[in-house]
Amino acid sequence: MFVPVGIVMAITNQHSSLYLICQLICGVVFPGRPVANMVFVTYCYISSAQGIKFSSDLKLGHYMKIPPKLLFVVQMVATLVSSVTQIGVLNWMFVKIPGICTPEAINGFTCPIAKVHFNGSILWGVVGPLRFFGEGALYRHLIWAFLVGAIAPIGIWLVGRRSKNSVFRKVNLPVIFGSLSWIPPAVRYFSLQSKVGD
Repeated sequence: MFVPVGIVMAITNQHSSLYLICQLICGVVFPGRPVANMVFVTYCYISSAQGIKFSSDLKLGHYMKIPPKLLFVVQMVATLVSSVTQIGVLNWMFVKIPGICTPEAINGFTCPIAKVHFNGSILWGVVGPLRFFGEGALYRHLIWAFLVGAIAPIGIWLVGRRSKNSVFRKVNLPVIFGSLSWIPPAVRYFSLQSKVGD
């Protein structure tokens, strides 16, 4: 999955997150196993995100005319130093900050991102995607969005290649679909249902 995400990132400067897709896939493959879901998502999403950042750094180094071997060595040393530093700081925080990752933690050390990761693994690992998207489920019809996302770019490409001056040649569906992730949660923006339901 790194290559398609990398192509979209190179063309549009938009990082398409695989986080939810990884959780859905693992929830179907390993139902009822939240730890497997956490591990799978970590390896799938983090390796993709770090690979994109690494190739972005290599691209910048290429533009700055830094020799590739030197750049690679510097990246590896930086990865090693940052990993050791992260683990050291994390262990220090667990020892020195009382009540860390609890609502009573001082200075706001409540670990919200860890809670999101844990809650996602429970939601997609224990409850599972079939409860949401299976036969007779509430969100069953949202599965069609995957098909629309796969077919729509082909349709736009076919329409756009008919003419060199076609406006469809400029349409970039990963950017359009990716921009939907910036809609604030629990808000009825851009929703036909908000007009119908009021």
